[in-house]
Amino acid sequence: MFRAPKYRTITTSILLAAIPLAAQVTPRPPVVNPDRSVTFTLAAPFADKVYVGGEFDDKYNRPPGALMTRDEKGVWTYTSQPLEPGLYYYGFTVDGLFTIDPGNFNYRAEIRRTPLNNVLEVRADQPFAWETSADTPRGTVHVEAFQSAALNRTVSAYIYTPPSYVADKNRSYPVLYLLHGATTGAIPGTASEWTSFGFANRILDNLIAAGKVREMIVVMVDSQTPGASATLTTLGSLELFEKYFVDEVIPFVENRYRADARKSNRWMAGLSRGGSQTFHVGFRHPDMFSALGAFSIGLPATFPDAYPLVADAAKLNSQIPVIYYAVGKDDSDQKPGYERGTSQLSQSGIRFETGSEFGGHIWQVWRNSLTEFLTRLR
Repeated sequence: MFRAPKYRTITTSILLAAIPLAAQVTPRPPVVNPDRSVTFTLAAPFADKVYVGGEFDDKYNRPPGALMTRDEKGVWTYTSQPLEPGLYYYGFTVDGLFTIDPGNFNYRAEIRRTPLNNVLEVRADQPFAWETSADTPRGTVHVEAFQSAALNRTVSAYIYTPPSYVADKNRSYPVLYLLHGATTGAIPGTASEWTSFGFANRILDNLIAAGKVREMIVVMVDSQTPGASATLTTLGSLELFEKYFVDEVIPFVENRYRADARKSNRWMAGLSRGGSQTFHVGFRHPDMFSALGAFSIGLPATFPDAYPLVADAAKLNSQIPVIYYAVGKDDSDQKPGYERGTSQLSQSGIRFETGSEFGGHIWQVWRNSLTEFLTRLR
């Protein structure tokens, strides 16, 4: 993901105030060209260098971004490669100062401490997987909080219940535990990300309405644990998450919601570090889950030594019939680890399905991976 360097962030109003009125140009939104490439435009007559960074290209999804070209009027432009349909986040850097796009009023659901706050839509003939119609039955997202003894802090969870949950009070539901990623720069991953940026609840609404997936509870829980440090190894961090998840998260959910506690109806998935946590818990407890999904990550560095149960691949394959392992084909950070991971799983005799989506380490990939994974849960 885009990691912000230690530059100051500047607002659009301040940026434009620095430009004499006679020199100002009407802000222009990004233009999606017929081949689905995108032309970005920013008027900055007195700037020396202007960059546009974002999820439209993995090599520009980090500072400073792609260098734009200046015309004689001080209007800077850049045209991307052709893009797959979807949503992409982006922003500008003007002489080291971050700014939003004054020509685009489409912003993230939650403004964060990152320059990538503008939203770019690249459309095709079909609606996006998360676009619900007025008559689509809607599930409910509940916001929960509880005290974790393992983590010694209050943790949050966003819990989706399907449309029939309120009316059908005698019914229990399968549960998917869906994990977010790690800290990006100084910005911690949060339990809200799968609804704010991944649109998981809306994707579920559509898939359930279309009869493509079963109705289920989806638990998007705070999965932020300390990373490796002088006092905590990588394995130690995963084991701390394991204790928190198995001893606290699952009991909290199964005591508070009508969750079907059978392993055949308990599933787990996650993106980036959440994928590593998924594999760690799943390979330590194959008697607890029937499906695992890991998006954009390599196997835990301690594989297979820390997971003795994978030695009996035939038994593990019967215990966890669905293992879905996906990566963005342009993910320069995680693809090498992913390729090592698929090789290690194959050598271990573990059966799994792969997925490869256009894009890098971005939400566009994870939304698609989630959709693919959900359709395998039967």
